[in-house]
Formats: sequence, structure tokens, C-alpha cells
Amino acid sequence: INAEYMGTFFCFVGMASLAHHQSPTDLCRVRAVLFDVDNTLYPASSGLGPAMGVRICEFMSRFVDLSILPPDLPPAKDETETVPRRVQHHFYSKFGLTLTGLVKQYGVSEEAYLEFVHAPSENLENFMPHPEDHVATVNLMRLLKQSGLAIYLFSNAHSDHVERILQHIGLPTTSPQQQQQQSPTADNEPDPFWDGLVDYRMMREQCKPHVAAYELIFGMVRNKIPDILPEECLFFDDAKPNLVAAKSFGMRTVLVGGGCGGAAASHAATTTTTTTTNHASHCGGGGVEGGGIDFVIDDIRSTAHVLRVLER
Repeated sequence: INAEYMGTFFCFVGMASLAHHQSPTDLCRVRAVLFDVDNTLYPASSGLGPAMGVRICEFMSRFVDLSILPPDLPPAKDETETVPRRVQHHFYSKFGLTLTGLVKQYGVSEEAYLEFVHAPSENLENFMPHPEDHVATVNLMRLLKQSGLAIYLFSNAHSDHVERILQHIGLPTTSPQQQQQQSPTADNEPDPFWDGLVDYRMMREQCKPHVAAYELIFGMVRNKIPDILPEECLFFDDAKPNLVAAKSFGMRTVLVGGGCGGAAASHAATTTTTTTTNHASHCGGGGVEGGGIDFVIDDIRSTAHVLRVLER
């Protein structure tokens, strides 16, 4: 499998599920692939995202003085919407990340928040108990690596959480020490699987969907491929705002699931115990309306399925 073949593969995916009728020749040149982590490398149906959403509201209830509310906080949508949920949704809509608003408005500790909110990923067996569910994802990533494409992780979470997800799924981590154990080379040097990781600690208040986040990840890609263009990068994410911003930057975009990622998916946990991969009705028009989306897939495993079909 080579990069030219993988470009054909991505063309096939695009023609199978293009949100807009672009010319297939515009979609064939892919040199770097970027992946969000949460609800992208694993199915949203795991329930991990909503569990972290509950932790966000719990953090605010326990550690934030919500007797002082943001002056521009909109009124509650209905009597069931709690104050923590209102603040969470407001900060996510305003800043792209709840934590950014909590830091600006209340001066919370970033590390305390990150540790508390991402605690569910310390027990991933409660959400993803069957390793075989991720075999297709692991196979896809290894095929991308073997093809010669550059592959990156681009997450608003912190690296500790990302590492736990990767290890549980069965993918190499980004730690050089752990990569040495997972894929040592003949001269006993680490063989990096991922070409780079951009996480919260690198972006802070300029996380996705802020343009600075895309400048940061693209700069990292250009360090490896100096002549690469934004349109030669393919970005997978479950949150439509992140993809719209990536599209505006010039990247190709893949919507994973129903496009109700980030806070929207987390908010669902405060009102229902049911999780699915299609929350378009919860996303204010969700789906692919309004542009910014080149491809739509159910989850990463469906991409792997298309690849297996092409190989036959």
C-alpha cells in the first residue's frame, strides 16, 4: 500500500459520502492525516464522552462559585437546565472549550480540571470492555503508517488522557519510552508511530476551533513536509465547529458520526441516559448543513471497512 493508493482510497470514501458535490480530483491528494481522539478514535456510543460531560458539571458544582454568574450568560432554555449545564454550554459556545471560560471567569486550576474531568478514562474497561471492537481502527492506523502518510493526533484533551485512550484501544502511544517497547527498531531506537500530537497543554485557550490551533498543527506538519499545502491534510473530528474551522483553514474534513461532538455530546448526558452516534437533532442543525464538511462516516471503523473492500 502506498500514498498514491491511499489517495485513491480517500477519493472513494469521498465519492461514497460527499456532503457537497465536489470534483473527485480535488480530493485525491492526501499527504497528512489528522485525527481528533474522543468520539473519533472510538465510537461515541461508548458513553465516555457523556461521562466526562457529567464530570464537567460536577466539577463546577463542587469547585466553582456559581453564585457569581457570567454577565452574558443566556437564560435557561427550560426549567430542567441546571446552572452548571448552562455555564458549560455558554463557555463552550463562546470559547470553544468549557475550561477556557472557567479559567477566564473563575480562575480555576487547569490541571485540577483536566485531572477531574478526564478521570473516567482511568477505567476505560467500564466504557469499552471489548478489545476486539477496535481491531479495525488499529488496522487502519497501521495501514496509514505503512503507506507513508504522516499521521497526527489533534485533541483538546490533555496528553495523559490521550495516552490512556491509545493504550486501551491497542494503538502505540506517543511516549518515546513506551514506543520503544511497542515497536523497537534494529538499532534499538524508538520508531515513532505518530508524527505528532497537539493537545490542550500546547494550545490552552487557543484550542480548536480557534485558528491558532490549526496554525499550530499545520506548522508541526510542515516541519516534516515543508512543501505541504493545507488542502493536502485530511482531518477527522466528531465536532462540526472544529471541522468548519479546519475547512476555512484549507484542510479536507471528515465528519465522524452525527457531528454532535464536544460539549454537545457531553450535554446529552445531563438529560438522557441514551447515547447514539447520530445526535444531529441536538446540534442546532448538525449534520453537514452549512458547509465545512467534505466526507461523512459513521465511525473510524467504517473507514477501515471501506479500505478492506478496496483491497479485495
